[in-house]
Amino acid sequence: PPPPPPARVEAPPASFPRPNATVGGERCVGIVVTIKQNYAFVRPAAAPGSEGPAPEHLDVFLHATDMRAGESWVELWDRVTYLVSNYKDRLKCVDTVRLESGRGPDVSEVLGKTGGGGGGGGDARG
Repeated sequence: PPPPPPARVEAPPASFPRPNATVGGERCVGIVVTIKQNYAFVRPAAAPGSEGPAPEHLDVFLHATDMRAGESWVELWDRVTYLVSNYKDRLKCVDTVRLESGRGPDVSEVLGKTGGGGGGGGDARG
């Protein structure tokens, strides 16, 4: 018998870079959603007129060597801008630049620079 047909996958929004996108096209913006030692995945920003980020299956591969020269490696939740290229029939980020850190405030900023506060915890029985 013939093999079963491939699973149907939701088509990406019209504004999402197509698999034949090449370096030199329009820059994209996204958020780093998965990170490993030397690679990550970037979720593209939502298409105009839609709410929330693009679906998970549209995440774009990012390798550490595809950061723009002089740029530091990304951290989880960083906002980045990038060009899109093909690699082994999949989309990947190239010429990637960090726009802003996705890191939350430092603990010392939340607790105050002096680090005071603590104490208490005693019991107020009389």
